[in-house]
Amino acid sequence: MQHSTPSAWARNRHRSRAVAVGQTAREATSGPAASDDADDALATLLPDGAEVVVGYIDAKKHTMFRRVMWLVTMQIVVGQHSGRRILWFLRALNPERRVTRSSALATSYTAATGLRPPSDLGRRHPRWWLSDAQYMVRTRQVRHDVHGLDRSEAASYSVVKAVLARVAGTPPAARRA
Repeated sequence: MQHSTPSAWARNRHRSRAVAVGQTAREATSGPAASDDADDALATLLPDGAEVVVGYIDAKKHTMFRRVMWLVTMQIVVGQHSGRRILWFLRALNPERRVTRSSALATSYTAATGLRPPSDLGRRHPRWWLSDAQYMVRTRQVRHDVHGLDRSEAASYSVVKAVLARVAGTPPAARRA
């Protein structure tokens, strides 16, 4: 049976890293040099429930586990982890349906802008309500893989759990209100 979507290898083959002589591919991507990279969001490990100030970098739509998600990249701007990147996996909403106020997207929009979410929020790019500002966010650690098995400390990483408040700047969505 042939699938219509390309394999994970085919989609990611352009992301390969250079491997030094005598070094395996696994060592090149998981060694100490890889974990010290500030641009590698999967190398950032913070205590569970840590609150940090971040700024918006980029957002891309991906399909993961049969769900459409916004993969939002943010950068820590204050504290000992300043300059490190952190990811936020945000479930994308169906653009044809009205946004419910209890969705993670709507509650984060309200915390970020101080406004009620518009009915077309599902069609908007996160850049519209996250760029040009800094936010206090709560983080959590990813300690299990997709199969529910425990990850080692070295393989664990932190992600944004929720936006708590805007601490500086004004995003474009709040300027138009």
